[in-house]
Amino acid sequence: MKFFKLYIILLAAFLAFSACKKYLSEEPKKQTSIQTAEQLEALINNAMLYAPDGTSNGIGGQNGSAGYSTDDTEIPLDAWRLNPNGKWTIDNIYYYTFKTDEIVGLSGDPIYAGEYKKIFTANLILFNIDKVTGDESLKNELKADAHFIRAYAYWVLANHFCLPYTAAKNGNELGMTLKTTIDYDESLTRSTIKETYDFILADLAEAMKTSRNDVDPVKPWRVSKKAIEAFLSRYYLFIGNYDESLVHTDNALTSTTAALVDYHTIVAGTQQNYTSPTASIINSEFYDYTAAKFLYWKEFYMPRFSYQSSQWLLPSTALRSLYDQANDLRFKWLMLANGNRRFTIVTPMLYRYSFFSDGRYIPTGPTVGEMLLNRAEVLARKGLVQEAMNAINILRAKRMNTAAPLAATDKDDAIKKVLEERRRELPFSFRWYDIRRFSVNDYPGDDVTVSRTFYKVNVGAVDTTATEVYSLAPGSRRYAVPINGVEIASAKGAIEQNKY
Repeated sequence: MKFFKLYIILLAAFLAFSACKKYLSEEPKKQTSIQTAEQLEALINNAMLYAPDGTSNGIGGQNGSAGYSTDDTEIPLDAWRLNPNGKWTIDNIYYYTFKTDEIVGLSGDPIYAGEYKKIFTANLILFNIDKVTGDESLKNELKADAHFIRAYAYWVLANHFCLPYTAAKNGNELGMTLKTTIDYDESLTRSTIKETYDFILADLAEAMKTSRNDVDPVKPWRVSKKAIEAFLSRYYLFIGNYDESLVHTDNALTSTTAALVDYHTIVAGTQQNYTSPTASIINSEFYDYTAAKFLYWKEFYMPRFSYQSSQWLLPSTALRSLYDQANDLRFKWLMLANGNRRFTIVTPMLYRYSFFSDGRYIPTGPTVGEMLLNRAEVLARKGLVQEAMNAINILRAKRMNTAAPLAATDKDDAIKKVLEERRRELPFSFRWYDIRRFSVNDYPGDDVTVSRTFYKVNVGAVDTTATEVYSLAPGSRRYAVPINGVEIASAKGAIEQNKY
């Protein structure tokens, strides 16, 4: 019963919970403390509970897949050899080398735990909403909020712990445990992927009953029809239903609240100076953003973030080469040369990718920029080359120091240019999701094999006397991250592990 008392006593904080397994197995006994809709609304308004993935409490944790499992990331051999241990956690290295058993054996998984906590809170609200006192219109809004929170959480879970979904090919593969109550006796058996995606879509339909048409500038984390349209744009793009994606993209782009941020207006933030040898890093203003600012990022339809507690994202040579480094303001403000000095590494010189709050929070919530990229990709895949370039160039006008519009010669060239722009705009956030969906769609030209040479990785250690080539290719079952062993054990076998 301590959980329900904690909800009421610490509504504003709502940061400390025990492991996710307790949310999947602990039976509530009484709820006399929850009496009003306003108490439930206080849970919804604790935005930092819902905003980050890769963390279970609003602090701590790591999105290892987004940060380390893609070709956006590169750890040079000499960087590790000259700076062993302490600079990169062994957890990060497991994700970097696509391990399975080692990830199963970690002490926990912040994404699995964190998203199920959000689901538990959404179910708590839905369970109580018709029992509490309060205005009916407020109750209806809270229902919509809860359904959207649950839908988004399941999308994050499905895109980490399930194989990439294609309705015609793998709908019967393992999905997620679908929790709709706070009942101890509810089944922990995993659904199919199709059932998981259908569940998400049903939740979004309920969320669409909100009376809020557009993003609330005061509380942008609250659900709105435009936020749902933006999320549906993503949902349908990822399952390959391009026509539906385009409809919802265009609906989202009619927002009068969410808008592109002009990177020409970004100014410098805190400067970091180092000696022996001398180096100076001029961060952008994003470095200094706290939740009071990054939750209100103008481009968001709803604020969501990939959380990186290590603040140590190393852009690969391949990623950096995609930028016009002298003209692209994203490179200027987000790719920090000598970023290694932040971690007392002097040699070699390494770049560090840093977005909000010194690199802790990488935007993943639906944004206007994402909608333009979605629109451009759909149009390119449909062979509408000029229309695709028009959408991309709207985005680039706000990102390039001097005008540098893109042009494409044909469909394949348009797809290539759009996906390169997507990678420039959304590194360390969407690349993991994207290479998954590329691997199962019907266009082989976008397939990605992530391959890297690194030292031999043993349980708990890195052997610098030998190297191996680690690869993640289209068709790999490792696109489904293994579920942590703590969760499997606590469910006493009811949660089935992914097959590799």
